[in-house]
Amino acid sequence: GCGLDLQSRSIFFTKNGVVVGTAFRGVPLPDELVPTVGLHAPGESVSLNFAGGPFVFDVVAHQAADDGRLEAQLDEMPVPRRALRQMVAQYLVREGYAESARALETDTQSMPMNPPSRLRDAADGGNSSAAATSGAPLSSRPGLDDDR
Repeated sequence: GCGLDLQSRSIFFTKNGVVVGTAFRGVPLPDELVPTVGLHAPGESVSLNFAGGPFVFDVVAHQAADDGRLEAQLDEMPVPRRALRQMVAQYLVREGYAESARALETDTQSMPMNPPSRLRDAADGGNSSAAATSGAPLSSRPGLDDDR
């Protein structure tokens, strides 16, 4: 068999349901591809299955394995601090914790680039980030207004 992996943009071959190798990498998008079969001698035949019946190759398992590899690669990617702060702030605003998002912004503007000491301070309750990220809704914290 022959397969097109859209995620890795590669074409691979299978035999009896097992991948035997990758033939091409960096292939163009599917709308630029045309399936083609070449035969060498009179009397040769070929059977094609364009998802009209079951495949011997387990496409779902292949996709799941690719998804697992991709997820592992994503887990290993570092996330820039600025992007992480932006994601947290957007989450806080979306969930109705705009005051906490403002506290996070104020706190991180003065944050030194030495996170371990900041994390220790937050764990000890020694700065405003501990209050801003306590997880409780603002309305349940005395003295803070919930601006939902």
